[in-house]
Amino acid sequence: EDVIRTYPDAKEAEAAAKAATCATGAGTGGETDYTPTTKSVWNFVQGEDNLSGACSTGPILPPYGLAQITPGGDSLTWKSQEPAPYVFGKVKTNVYAYSGPTALGNGTVTMSLTFTSATTLQMSRAFVPNSDPACTPAHFYSGTFQWSAP
Repeated sequence: EDVIRTYPDAKEAEAAAKAATCATGAGTGGETDYTPTTKSVWNFVQGEDNLSGACSTGPILPPYGLAQITPGGDSLTWKSQEPAPYVFGKVKTNVYAYSGPTALGNGTVTMSLTFTSATTLQMSRAFVPNSDPACTPAHFYSGTFQWSAP
């Protein structure tokens, strides 16, 4: 059974993602790797905006909707409607993370993505805007596989 949890900040979400245990493959003695093996399209649904810190601005609407995920060895590329894709590094089986500048250049972002089955995933996203550096809007997503991409 998949369980979705929310965390008060990105550091706790990232720590939980790194400590997560995944389903064990029948008879294999190891974890089942749900990472896609080919380019695919996923639909991301976001939860509410969780603001932390001293925020002088209101909620920020992050990217959501369809995103293309392309596996590449120990990384995957996540392309949403932002102008450039993000390259996530593999943390462990089923768990990938990115931390660095946003594709829009308007701040820094920390994202942790966990495949929970062959057709579902969870992702946390914490954003620190350049215009409001004491504020961290965090969002938690659920995602579902839509189709394989050419």
